[in-house]
Amino acid sequence: MLDSDIEFTLIPLEETAYAQFNVTFLDEALTNLVENAIQHGGSKLSEIIVEVKKDSKFVSISVENDGNLIEIDQIQNCFERFSQIGESAGAV
Repeated sequence: MLDSDIEFTLIPLEETAYAQFNVTFLDEALTNLVENAIQHGGSKLSEIIVEVKKDSKFVSISVENDGNLIEIDQIQNCFERFSQIGESAGAV
């Protein structure tokens, strides 16, 4: 559940962009990223930012929080299926 003390900010594109994507996969990915930002943000979490960017060929979406950081040596493992990092690793 989203704590009322957490600010949620969406930074949309300033221009129209077109992209092909699987709606179900995009929904699952964004839901997972936002839920993880909330769950693992820690006690200092006060803001979650979702930003949409576009370059010449791609549209990207990022989810960022101002809470706990992922250690540099653990970032590569973030996108491995079933991987757990940080304090949640080994938790039951």
